[in-house]
Amino acid sequence: MSWYEKSREELILKLGSNTGAGLKPNSIPARQRKYGKNQFKEPEPDSLFIMALRHMKNMATIILIIAAVLSLLMGIFYDGDLVKFFVILGIIILNVTLAVTQERGAENALAALKKLSSPSSLVLRGGRRLEIPSSELVPGDILLLRTGDMI
Repeated sequence: MSWYEKSREELILKLGSNTGAGLKPNSIPARQRKYGKNQFKEPEPDSLFIMALRHMKNMATIILIIAAVLSLLMGIFYDGDLVKFFVILGIIILNVTLAVTQERGAENALAALKKLSSPSSLVLRGGRRLEIPSSELVPGDILLLRTGDMI
């Protein structure tokens, strides 16, 4: 049987909670260890090398790489002038460096925004109404919903 098929009384009993008082405060740490935080697991950020490789797949960068290779071949086999090759290579390196720097900065800004906008929840614990960060919720918490609350 699925959770949504159970009655409220069955759920409260199965989760070891109480409709009038909520969870006992001393049971919270054990539940947090058992179930973990009430949040999605954040993916590991890509390394700088992976980010650079991803930006190398950009069509403009591919065209510059082809131009650099052709310039290198022309410089080696025809006139011995490799200045154009090094200029194009410098442009490629600068382009990828700027793209990676901007992407890393955007990731940092997004992480800062997530910290600022962390939602909170009103719960019943130990017979008291408490406002806690939503990431601290555990199975068995009695949520007290208000108008406008984000669920």
